[in-house]
Amino acid sequence: MLKKPQRIKKNKEFLNLYKKGSFQRSRLFLLKFIKNNLKNSRFAFVVSLKVSKRAVDRNLIKRRMREIIRILNKDIKEGYDLVFIMNSLSLNVTYKDLQNEVVKSLKKTKLLKKTSSL
Repeated sequence: MLKKPQRIKKNKEFLNLYKKGSFQRSRLFLLKFIKNNLKNSRFAFVVSLKVSKRAVDRNLIKRRMREIIRILNKDIKEGYDLVFIMNSLSLNVTYKDLQNEVVKSLKKTKLLKKTSSL
């Protein structure tokens, strides 16, 4: 579980990010991000019913993503809001593949401070 200051919760923040944020498309997810003028970065994970009707599957994807971000958090630049909008392909990949895809997308968007050790 991410700490409270690291979570995006308010609908207004989501709407602002969707309207004004930049994006990076991956084969497993869409990453939307925007500068937030805070000292820390905040994260959210969206897994819709289109991905899977089973809550167990959707929660598995979110747990994996939270763990990946928890590990990478020290390498991610401060002051950004990031939302990962997952697609149905993310259900059928391993944890390592998902982790590599997140690292690749963060490198493309230049949100990683340094080369990750993963």
